[in-house]
Amino acid sequence: MKKILLSLWLTVVVSVACAQQRTVTGKVSSSDDGSALPGVNVLEKGTTNGTVTDSNGQFSLSIPSNGGILVISFIGFQTQEIALGERTSIEVSLTTDVTQLSEVVVTALGVERETKTLGFSVKEIKNQELTVGRTTNVVNALSGKIAGVRVAGTNGMTGSASAIFIRGY
Repeated sequence: MKKILLSLWLTVVVSVACAQQRTVTGKVSSSDDGSALPGVNVLEKGTTNGTVTDSNGQFSLSIPSNGGILVISFIGFQTQEIALGERTSIEVSLTTDVTQLSEVVVTALGVERETKTLGFSVKEIKNQELTVGRTTNVVNALSGKIAGVRVAGTNGMTGSASAIFIRGY
């Protein structure tokens, strides 16, 4: 009789402990055209508990039953934080982040400088110049377009890695 009561009590305790979790499902789309966004990061704030959206922009995540905040982020879009409360289903519309990178200057040891303060020449390449050739790799598209830069394939096979040498080895 004691074993039966003990097993019944353990069953109740385990079911209550399991009830502390809930599954939140949702869909993430773009606010521009309403299209689904695959590969969006969905993370429970303050934890490492997270997932990514599938090809239809849908996700499913188990979180504790008491509240919670989801942090939804994707490259090129503004990050959103959504307080869940008691909801188990959400729809999120991400807006594009209009911050754009205007100019990148690569110097030794990652030192950032303005172009006009450098004591050496700076070569600028427009994106149209990179798309003129039919290369399968952006790094290979740099070959022959910048003085002092040599791009070499590691084994000559299509799609293989490339090495960039700036002014020698």
